[in-house]
Amino acid sequence: MPNELSVNYNKYLGCYLSIHSLELTGKIVGRTSPTPWGPWSEPVNLWQVIPQQKIKGPHLELIYAGKEHPSFAREHGKNNLHYLHRV
Repeated sequence: MPNELSVNYNKYLGCYLSIHSLELTGKIVGRTSPTPWGPWSEPVNLWQVIPQQKIKGPHLELIYAGKEHPSFAREHGKNNLHYLHRV
């Protein structure tokens, strides 16, 4: 598990949902658990961030810290909004 993530109870799934970035791959993934502390399922890809521009050399576009924004959830968590940091 990453050092930054969100964990919320998802009524639609009937369990806890953790959303986070998968290392520096640009993937935002979800994991489920019956409790807020785990054990957690294997990651499921929810979104793949496409870099806005190709950068050559050792400096890559940094995409990290994907999390759920539960206040924008609709249909008891069936539709969620996620956010991330891009540098």
